[in-house]
Amino acid sequence: MTRKWIEARVSYIAGSGVLGADLVANLFYDMGLHGVLLDEPRRPFDQDGASEDHPAVIGYIPVSAGSRERCEQLRRRLRQLEFPTRMTMRVIDDQDWAQYWKSHFKPLKVCPGLIVKPSWENIPPAEGEIVIEIDPGMAFGTGHHPTTVLCLHLLRRYLQTGDTLLDVGTGTGILAISAVKSGCGKVTAVDSDETAIGVARENRRRNRIGSDQLFLLCGNLTDPVKGRYNAVVANILPHVIVELVGQLDRVIEPGGVFIASGIPDEKADAVIRAAESQSIETIAERSLDGWTAFAGRCPE
Repeated sequence: MTRKWIEARVSYIAGSGVLGADLVANLFYDMGLHGVLLDEPRRPFDQDGASEDHPAVIGYIPVSAGSRERCEQLRRRLRQLEFPTRMTMRVIDDQDWAQYWKSHFKPLKVCPGLIVKPSWENIPPAEGEIVIEIDPGMAFGTGHHPTTVLCLHLLRRYLQTGDTLLDVGTGTGILAISAVKSGCGKVTAVDSDETAIGVARENRRRNRIGSDQLFLLCGNLTDPVKGRYNAVVANILPHVIVELVGQLDRVIEPGGVFIASGIPDEKADAVIRAAESQSIETIAERSLDGWTAFAGRCPE
């Protein structure tokens, strides 16, 4: 049976720009909704904002007994934003979703030697180049969002060949798959969303990675995780990162590296202070398009 989704399209005033898009997208992520897209306008706004071609953030709510309440919750939270928004909804199936993504998801050279592409694009890798094949499904992480780009850069800087990695909040699995293809040893990826785990499993298959190289777990943060890792990466919401740093001591090796992203610039100081309160020394901090990521060294 084909799964049904409510496509919630939230348009906003163009003057709010990238920040407006990210604030709306964060509402979707905070509610546990996935498959979020940014739809740019095809022509300028009218002065009164009446154009049908508003920039919009689009997210997907699974049709269920509780979907109406989730839509109303989203409406209430949108009214709390400091700029005008308008939400429209329609019911679609998985095939409609897949076709829409094909028109929006293009290959991206994230950094030298690393390309992210969808399955329908054929890009033979050049010598020394890594190509990651990602189909997002209903999960977050195609490599295009600044938070993912920042994570990929920091992983390439601090991971060594043979290192073990724990990816918390894996989404599509893009960070974990990048780590395996870059020469990591054991990689474990966790997500609280079963849909995301299914997407990550399919992307693992697409990239010809075995379950012995990339192990997937469904659960909250580090709850299902056993053992310790040389590095932990998390591209998740700021308040969840703060919760995670209190759990790191049982899943990371002494002197291990913690990489965190998904942090709006204005919240970066608070999140980094929370990490430093756990004796995690900041060794790198990067910002891109209003988002911050940092790397920290855990105590020996």
